[in-house]
Amino acid sequence: MMKRPRFTRVDTGSFFQWPDNLMVKEEAMKAKVVEKVKFAPGKWKEAGALMKNFMEMAQKQGFPPVKIYGFISGGDVVQTLNFVTDWDSLGNMETVMDKMFSDPRMLEMMEKWSNVVESHEVSILKELSPEELGM
Repeated sequence: MMKRPRFTRVDTGSFFQWPDNLMVKEEAMKAKVVEKVKFAPGKWKEAGALMKNFMEMAQKQGFPPVKIYGFISGGDVVQTLNFVTDWDSLGNMETVMDKMFSDPRMLEMMEKWSNVVESHEVSILKELSPEELGM
């Protein structure tokens, strides 16, 4: 049996596993997660209902508040949103994600989500201090 992945890309079904060296300072490292989601043509209304459902379930699991951004210019303006969350630590993010991936309702919702999404890119950002940049 294959070890359960930490994240699954909705658009390709490929798996992402945390690299071991990334977890060295996980408790102290804050992270900003930016998810760029482009919705499939004609699926906007269905996506709205799923987003509402996700937000309600995720909040109960300890997911931090989600800010939603649309493009004014640049990028994929049409049917694309950016979801931004701030995590106090990578360890907390992993714990919440583990809870979410073990919830059958969340897994069912994720399956429906894959039918309304054309692409879903996830970036995990770390704020850099001037000292880290040699300034």
